[in-house]
Amino acid sequence: MVIINNVSKKYEIKKEKYTALDNISLKLPIKGLVFLTGESGAGKSTLLNLIGALDNNYDGEIIVDGVNISNMKENEIAYYRQTYIGFVFQQFNLIPELTVYDNIKLTSDLIYDNDEELLKVCELLKIKKLKDKKINELSGGEQQRVAIARALIKKPKILLCDEPTGMLDNENSKLIFEIFKEISNETLVLVATHNTELASEYSKKIIELKKGKVLKSFNVDQIDVYEKIKFSKNKSLKFDTISKISISWFKIRYKRLLAISLILLILFTSVFISFSFIFRNDNDIIINSLYKNDIDYVTYYKEYYYENSNNVPHVENIGMNDDDLKYLSSNLSSFDGDIIYDYFVCNYSNMQNQESLPLIINNNIDFFSDKNNGIAIIDYDFINKYNMVLYGNLPKTIDEIVITKYIFEHYKILGYKGIEDKDINNYEDLLGESISLYDEYLGIDKHVKIVGILDTLLDYDKYNEMSMQYKNRDLFKIQWENILNYSFHNIVYVNYNFINELRPNSIDKQFNYKTSSGQGYYFGMKKISNIKEKIYYVSDENISNGVVLPLSLSKTNKIYENANTLVDLYAKENFENIKNEFIVDNPGKDTWESYSFYIRDSIENKYDREFNYQYFWDQAALDYCNDYSKRIKSFNILPRKNELNPFEEIEVQVIGFIDESDPYEKIYASDELFSKVFKVMHDEKNEYKYIVNSLTKNYKKDITNISILQEKVYESNLLTHKGNNEYTIYKTTNEVIATFNAINNYLELVSYFIVIFSLCLLIIVLFLIIYHYSNIVVEKTKNIGILYSLGISKFDITKIFLLQLLFISTAVCIVSLLLEFICFGLLNNYSYDIFNISIYIFKSNLVIPLILYIIFLVFGVLIIYGVVKKHNKKSPINSILKLI
Repeated sequence: MVIINNVSKKYEIKKEKYTALDNISLKLPIKGLVFLTGESGAGKSTLLNLIGALDNNYDGEIIVDGVNISNMKENEIAYYRQTYIGFVFQQFNLIPELTVYDNIKLTSDLIYDNDEELLKVCELLKIKKLKDKKINELSGGEQQRVAIARALIKKPKILLCDEPTGMLDNENSKLIFEIFKEISNETLVLVATHNTELASEYSKKIIELKKGKVLKSFNVDQIDVYEKIKFSKNKSLKFDTISKISISWFKIRYKRLLAISLILLILFTSVFISFSFIFRNDNDIIINSLYKNDIDYVTYYKEYYYENSNNVPHVENIGMNDDDLKYLSSNLSSFDGDIIYDYFVCNYSNMQNQESLPLIINNNIDFFSDKNNGIAIIDYDFINKYNMVLYGNLPKTIDEIVITKYIFEHYKILGYKGIEDKDINNYEDLLGESISLYDEYLGIDKHVKIVGILDTLLDYDKYNEMSMQYKNRDLFKIQWENILNYSFHNIVYVNYNFINELRPNSIDKQFNYKTSSGQGYYFGMKKISNIKEKIYYVSDENISNGVVLPLSLSKTNKIYENANTLVDLYAKENFENIKNEFIVDNPGKDTWESYSFYIRDSIENKYDREFNYQYFWDQAALDYCNDYSKRIKSFNILPRKNELNPFEEIEVQVIGFIDESDPYEKIYASDELFSKVFKVMHDEKNEYKYIVNSLTKNYKKDITNISILQEKVYESNLLTHKGNNEYTIYKTTNEVIATFNAINNYLELVSYFIVIFSLCLLIIVLFLIIYHYSNIVVEKTKNIGILYSLGISKFDITKIFLLQLLFISTAVCIVSLLLEFICFGLLNNYSYDIFNISIYIFKSNLVIPLILYIIFLVFGVLIIYGVVKKHNKKSPINSILKLI
């Protein structure tokens, strides 16, 4: 039941106020056919709009089934329009882009889950055969029946009809009224019409309006029993219906939409590329580039970074040692490194035309070198690991070496200079010849024989004959210098014993010592491990700072006296056990004294071989050493660091003595102490120049190794500039890594420019989207108003635009990804010509496009929501009539 209490409605048109309804009050039954009559402007349409909640800006109250509709919330209004109200407009107000079927389905979706009722209504209104036709293909009467079908499909409690026959002939008008009369048995049908005669023919319930007032009405004597409105969750349009509307609206301003799509395509593509640069994984690029170039090694070296007192940064390559080897082997997921030793970094010797070498170097972009870069140990495992080829033999002695094919090329061009000079044409010409190796640090000049030539698989065509063809000489030079300084191609190979012979075993310089009783000096130091004589230990022999001191034991009479005493005691206690045998061998000597003299005079004791005279002398010597050590358990040695620095004291602990009668005595130290003293006195360099590790070809292991080696390592024993910013760091290199590092800064610069360009494009696109959808909303204001009048929610209308945005964004994103793949593929294939090596910088990261795609959709949703919300402030009837 509808109760209208003191309702007034005023319009303001061009600053003039117009009263559409003037304080009217009415009661309408729960069902039946009721006509509103009156001249144009009497307020008929306004009253229908207010009852249908198409306009809520009025005074008074309208109560429908116990609910004041002016107080309803937005979702309640949508539910009210969906289920309670059916509206038949004078102008039909169908969606022209949709078919008959789709127009009716707009309301059918909100009530039913299938099309059964829809087809029944079409059958009732005789439009079933028209269901696949577009609206503009129908006559006026057919369009009106479609509009009625759209209203009737949801079986509304109130059917509001605004001049439903105003554009129809008399025959079609009667047909429509017959339908209204039939459904009024269950529904309140409220019809606004000019045709009073036809109205009187079909119903006695007539309300006449004039200038917004009620002139005549019928009485509702009995208040019908009704059920109060129970609001429930609104139903949404089905996806296929939303899709059809969304697709049909693509045609609106399609040129503008194409322009937006094109700019969006440029935006997505540029952003995908730039963000792939910015968020690239450098280690991933390096590993993949190594695989693509069939490079199976990575070189590790160590740098020391510090800042001086003026905060000026310095970086030094400090070499490596056994501690670094332990660090690498314990921290890397896979480590099988080969050491390049920093020895014999010297000029090539015995070249016939040595003076021509600088000329050759300058003419061929430094392909040739005048200096060997170090030495390494070679065996068949090493050769097989790197798939190298050996011509000749492995070095078996410390006087034999293997040179590389790269070094051989020098001799081939310049010739060999020896006892007999000769030209070198093939490997056999050089095998067996001797050359000199000189190490400035060790002060050693070695003459060695070439027994083998190792082909290290260097690309000679690329780096020699073809080198002049490269346009990018700087990158080429970086690659080649890295190959010369950090690879296998420019070094000499030796056997294991060769390295051991090079390591220092003695210190021949004098250094002082200081004890509690005074000072003195030693004439050098050797390692305990090199002592061949007997050591008389008086403490734990594994102490890291332990020393063994020389002591003139054989010249100490007290030791002999004690040894003789020990022999006498032994002979006296044990003579009875060997007496019979001893008398037989020594007739007339039957006393223990005789046995004692026998032990002293003989080298061996045949009667008890363990207890010879040396055994007792050692016991006496050890006792003497223990007594002596009580006077000197520990002391400080003072090796001079260099002439400019003061003495550095190192505390040592006496762990033993040896019999040393040489007046030029040396102290003997543990290996650890020896290394420490040697480093202080000689400023010892780390003997490992760099370490080469083979790739596992397991992506996870290889990329983990490179990542670990980029971490800073703070080692207190290496940090000499205390108080300043300093650290050591392990670095990786080879020709690929060196090239990538050289171009990396340029890539970042380019990517930032692309990002700025992309941000500008993004701003343009966002403004275009705002402009585009604002205009669509304006252009489709009437259709949006119609959808609202049918009870379709704001969210469903928003979904229509979102589906458009989703379709455009997805299509553009897919095309952008394809363009990115194509561009990256072309650039990666072209990288060899650009960088002189294949660097696979350009790699798509699907996570980045996905994130950017989501971000763009979020922006789009916010824009569309804002546009729809702004439009939602207008009442549906104003939208339908396109009133501001």
